[in-house]
Amino acid sequence: MGVIYVEIPSDTEDKDVEHFGKAFRKSLNFRFEEHISFTAQLMKKILGDNGEADRRPKWRRALEAFKNSGTVYKTKHNKLPVIVYDNISRLINTNPKVLDTLQDDAKMSTDHREYSICQQ
Repeated sequence: MGVIYVEIPSDTEDKDVEHFGKAFRKSLNFRFEEHISFTAQLMKKILGDNGEADRRPKWRRALEAFKNSGTVYKTKHNKLPVIVYDNISRLINTNPKVLDTLQDDAKMSTDHREYSICQQ
């Protein structure tokens, strides 16, 4: 275990990366609208609830969830989790900024031994 497979959908359009976010979420079995954590609830109580939803793109939230769970996995199993991006070349023309972000994250995560990346 410890491997997450994310297939980049072919219908990822230039300004709409929701399809990628949904594919990422499905790979992680992650729900974006599920109950918030105790820590988040506490922060809302302390800082106040401004009524605003998390406006980050879904793929960024899913990546953050993977990173958090990867830390737990690494501690528990003493090995790095792996994320596989299949068909990542689909992002070259449609979403180069997303591709750059994923590549930068891959470099930093590998350098810091947080998790490994495999791009196909």
